[in-house]
Amino acid sequence: MARKRRRETTSYEKLPEGCHHYDDIGDVPWDIQKYFHQRYSIFSRYDEGIWMTDDAWFGVTPEPVADKIAQHLADGTPSEKAILIDAFAGAGGNTVAFAKSDRWKRVYAIEKDSQVLACAKHNAEVYGVQDRISWYEGDCFEIIKNELAEIGEYAVVFASPPWGGPGYRTDTIFDLSQMQPYSLTDLLWPFQQLTGNVALYLPRTSDLRQVTQSHHREGKLTVIHYCMEGASKALCVFYGSFNFSDSDGAMMFNLALVALGFISSATVIQAALFYAYTCDGCLCTAFQSLDLGIDGTCTNLDNGAAAIGISDTD
Repeated sequence: MARKRRRETTSYEKLPEGCHHYDDIGDVPWDIQKYFHQRYSIFSRYDEGIWMTDDAWFGVTPEPVADKIAQHLADGTPSEKAILIDAFAGAGGNTVAFAKSDRWKRVYAIEKDSQVLACAKHNAEVYGVQDRISWYEGDCFEIIKNELAEIGEYAVVFASPPWGGPGYRTDTIFDLSQMQPYSLTDLLWPFQQLTGNVALYLPRTSDLRQVTQSHHREGKLTVIHYCMEGASKALCVFYGSFNFSDSDGAMMFNLALVALGFISSATVIQAALFYAYTCDGCLCTAFQSLDLGIDGTCTNLDNGAAAIGISDTD
């Protein structure tokens, strides 16, 4: 089926400084060309006039993943929670997905970069959900503390922070204390001052020992890997009173017993449930290598440890 043509206004409309809509690969900076090739996975309606800054390409959640996260939050969040706060809205990938779910009375989107925020607002218009979103420009921690404190009882915080820092792309297990500019502790503590329901979108190789050690409340964490095209794209850690089920019949694999096969640390097992979820019907090959029997036992652990972010030497 042919792609929809981009909206006519974008052909002559002057875009805000720093915002772009690339049509030709020859105009795309070399370091984001691979993301441009994936543009329809990032925004399926790209040709309708999606705007991006050059830096925003690196951080946008692919639309199938954003939609599944939005679905899980919509289905698994307690009914009294009616407000979704997207703490790092970026160019709007997750924000748009949350608004599309029609679950939330209001979506509050925070972004400190004015150019990226302009893109996010415009992209919400492309998807027709701009009226469901309230936008804030500035530091998410200050805005949550000073402007949104009164709604914490009714809110869920979703945060897809920058993943900067040494080792993000090269380390087998990523040290979340070295994530820049915000470590795991920097993120979690202020969000949990507002609400007990927090979802963090983190690198797929995140050290889950650090994740579980950050959990100091009753109940187990839920950790879900989101997979596309045979690879885990990232994971979400859900803190608080979420209740997930595979209600839509898609492939979701419980990896808790898998972890028992190669983790000696009881803290990890007792504190979290692990899942892998495919957004396009193709599970991460590392998870496919885990030969799960009917009783949940695991007989092949060659790739699983690194895949879920725990060393098999622990």
